[in-house]
Amino acid sequence: MGTAGDVVGLYLNDGGYRITPFVDVEYASIDRGGFAEQGAGGFGLRSNAQALDRWQAGLGVRAGRHWDLGEGRALDFSANAQWQRTLASHGDVFDASFVGMQQWQPLTGIGLSRYSGLLGFDLDAMLSARAVLKFGYDYQMGQRVSGQTMSARLNVAF
Repeated sequence: MGTAGDVVGLYLNDGGYRITPFVDVEYASIDRGGFAEQGAGGFGLRSNAQALDRWQAGLGVRAGRHWDLGEGRALDFSANAQWQRTLASHGDVFDASFVGMQQWQPLTGIGLSRYSGLLGFDLDAMLSARAVLKFGYDYQMGQRVSGQTMSARLNVAF
């Protein structure tokens, strides 16, 4: 199992505003172990070990703004948007058979999304030289899935 990727972008900074358009490419390889379900009178499923390889590329932009509030306090706002598309994949459909017979067939299932988009926002408030309050929100939508994440964190240095 392993991944490799790279991101190339152009960093633009003007008067506290930051904008970075970028492109990315990613390769992932995942090894899946085989399995054999027991019981069910020979109608349990089984599959041999297999590997999934996937190349994907994307386009996106990151933007942000910094405000210095004085006395060691600051506020940072950032937003990002990204679109990714699968370029090639191998092994995402694997063969399975019932345990009680030798009849292997492709098991397609739902499969992996061929494209996805990500939208995110972050707000970091430096309350003092030793305390930072962070809020984040991410929304991801894809061909077969969508989800969102919200986070809040307080970092205090002792």
